[in-house]
Amino acid sequence: EQMCPKHARNKTRRCTGCHRFEPEDDPFADLNDDDRCVCMACCRTVVVDSNDAKPLWDKVVDFLEQKLNLPIWKDFREIPILI
Repeated sequence: EQMCPKHARNKTRRCTGCHRFEPEDDPFADLNDDDRCVCMACCRTVVVDSNDAKPLWDKVVDFLEQKLNLPIWKDFREIPILI
């Protein structure tokens, strides 16, 4: 990857999701752990807790069941998702 000399030297933060450089005039959302951050584009799709993950899990189960025709046992959809 190429970058200008300024970014190579000054330790500009990068988005944890897409690795964009953080602009000086539009700071990224801080994740409050180990100096990680996400840009606003990644912030729209980031999964940060169990409630965020539930719709994704439902889509995965639907895909397995409908597209791949895999048998899904009764309680499979209700497996606890802990993030």
